[in-house]
Amino acid sequence: MTKRGNEHRYFEKMSTGLKNELLDTIDQGANPYLMYALSMLNYLGLHQNIARDADLNHFMQTFQFSAYDDLMAPNDPNIQEERAQFAGMLYGFYLWRTSRGKALWQSFLKWLPLDLRKRQQVDLWDKKAHFSLFEAQGLGFSLKDLYSNQEFILPSHLMELVDPLRPKERGIAWLLPLKDSWFPLCLLPLELSDQQLASFKQKDISQWEQSLLQTGADYLAKCSDLPDLPAEEEDYIDQITKEFIAEIDDLFEDFADFPCKHSAKTKENFPSLGLTVGQSPAEFAQRLLKQDAAFRDFPHLDCVTAFVTQVVTTYPELFFAKLDGTYFLDALRMLLTKLDSYFEEQISDNGDTTFFWYLFLTEHFPQEIANLAPYKVPMTFWQEED
Repeated sequence: MTKRGNEHRYFEKMSTGLKNELLDTIDQGANPYLMYALSMLNYLGLHQNIARDADLNHFMQTFQFSAYDDLMAPNDPNIQEERAQFAGMLYGFYLWRTSRGKALWQSFLKWLPLDLRKRQQVDLWDKKAHFSLFEAQGLGFSLKDLYSNQEFILPSHLMELVDPLRPKERGIAWLLPLKDSWFPLCLLPLELSDQQLASFKQKDISQWEQSLLQTGADYLAKCSDLPDLPAEEEDYIDQITKEFIAEIDDLFEDFADFPCKHSAKTKENFPSLGLTVGQSPAEFAQRLLKQDAAFRDFPHLDCVTAFVTQVVTTYPELFFAKLDGTYFLDALRMLLTKLDSYFEEQISDNGDTTFFWYLFLTEHFPQEIANLAPYKVPMTFWQEED
């Protein structure tokens, strides 16, 4: 096998290990969206260091970053942390702002183990993630965009995972949309002179973002006296790989005790799709929906109950005790969500049981589902509190 083939096989092995770490950490209670974002950065790092993504490497080098920064950066924890934050900003910019990054973003989405609800949220990042220069307001739980003057609320219970800005301190960051707030994926304190800020604000949004990235790169270049790249990059691949493997192994260890909601569903405890002895379809529908906390707050629960009752009455052979009702409930949520046409076009048989139920219901109950249209809610209605 060629050296390139060996690197590709090694990348596949490492990306599988990263996925397993991700799933294990979320099972332990880590915030899933935060872990998806961190996994994205590491997935990109694998591409850059092992899969030898030429386009990504070229983009990073235009901002004075290379595949070998971790090895050559000064042995100063503060500088190393700043460079890590800025590298994350470059990764996000490559994925969400360049045409070359779109294919890699889609590759990451396919790799990421997600149910439909979480996939819809993550898939919005390339459209909704916000990059700018911010000034911290109050205690640092609110950031004011110095370009648009828009204010972004940050969740205080997640701020322990980043170093927040001090009041009135400024910094560049990517903000990812959560349910009712935003989370700073990367955050680098950065001060601009009043003259620089006034000059940058005269530019359009694309030029504004480019100027911020270049200013961040210039700032870090002054702090980091890095040597030139080695003439023979191949000599460094083993050392780089070992360094990166160690980072992946340590990536999630700080999140095991992070407070968040744990799923009540286990292999031994799931909402069964079986009718109990003497239970009518209507009673079954009420029982099933009550087991899902999101449906307890649904404003038109009676209409959904009537729909489920009709489905069970029409196809009783599909409902028996050993089937996990979670997937059926997820399909109901999809039916009751105001989905963008983009998402509806993506729904097909991919082996996910939720998709089976969604397709089955839309195929066999088109009029009943059309009658539910007035009761559809935004996607954010179903999201758990982060």
